[in-house]
Amino acid sequence: IHSLLDDLADKTLVVLPAGDNDMDECVYIGQVKNRDGFIVVGGTDTDDKKAASSNYGKCIDIFAPGQDVTIARGSGVEKVPASSTVYAAAAVAGVATQNAIDITE
Repeated sequence: IHSLLDDLADKTLVVLPAGDNDMDECVYIGQVKNRDGFIVVGGTDTDDKKAASSNYGKCIDIFAPGQDVTIARGSGVEKVPASSTVYAAAAVAGVATQNAIDITE
């Protein structure tokens, strides 16, 4: 699996959420996500501090909003607050993709 992950990182931008376990991400993931070419994202709260559930440590590359993020649910009409590093990673992926597009134009 490690060679597949390395191959993926060589070909595309890989943004992954950190765990939502309030523990050291390096212990949580081992070596799977801690590799060149991967961006591992932790979550912040509404005060721009580490979200209570977000993992932490040197294996996290960046933090982004991940608590009380407004998301669409169902048909997209109902907006609800949600909390997870998944939402933080989605925000980072969007910014990183836009920057990659700007660089190539």
